[in-house]
Amino acid sequence: MKALARHTFWVFGLTMMVASMVLVGCGSNDGGTPGPSVIAPIGPQAAICPAGQVNTSYGCLYTSSCQGIYPGYGWLPGENRCVPPLPGVTAPTSGTFLARDLQIINEANFGLFLESFGLCRTYWVLGNTDCGSYSHAGFLALQTSGATGGTLPSLANLTLGAGAGYPGGRNKNLSTGRQILAPSFSANLSPANNSNGFTGRGPYGFRFVVNNGLPGNSYQMNVDLEFNGAVFARGTLIAQ
Repeated sequence: MKALARHTFWVFGLTMMVASMVLVGCGSNDGGTPGPSVIAPIGPQAAICPAGQVNTSYGCLYTSSCQGIYPGYGWLPGENRCVPPLPGVTAPTSGTFLARDLQIINEANFGLFLESFGLCRTYWVLGNTDCGSYSHAGFLALQTSGATGGTLPSLANLTLGAGAGYPGGRNKNLSTGRQILAPSFSANLSPANNSNGFTGRGPYGFRFVVNNGLPGNSYQMNVDLEFNGAVFARGTLIAQ
């Protein structure tokens, strides 16, 4: 009798536990329907879109199919229509971009470019006048005017910082308070990569190339920096 009572109590307890699990499961699924969909954030807090795209309530959409009809709008393929960008995250019109922490590909080539400005020396020099004290890190600031939609301005103003990865940074090879080298100059712009990007030529054999993206129509653009035909740094220009 005692064994039968223990068996009956065990079966009853197991039955109640299973029933409670079923009730909880049904309640959370609203009768078996899937849970709520994850809604992507919208508004200014939403993620910045890649070059050639604009942020909309449908996510990042390419703008190419809408240019000339609805400039700055994104093309919604499933509905074959153009949709406006979200307020607060429209394509930048200031044409101001900053590439922090450039990836230095060739320090020696970077140093030769800096020497062209007479700011440092590349051979047989030590101390603060040695270009090697600066060419290990850098940043690029680019600014254009009149950049709207897919129209490419003819000129850009650049500041190429050397010795630190961002404006106001410190040169790790120099003592605290030492300034970095930051020559500023102009570059003539022209289309590149079948007008999907652009290139700029500055003094002393300097050139930069953006293969995908245009000022006033992109939030961020990958850029290569060259001196005398050889790449010395790479980075990502992000609209400010």
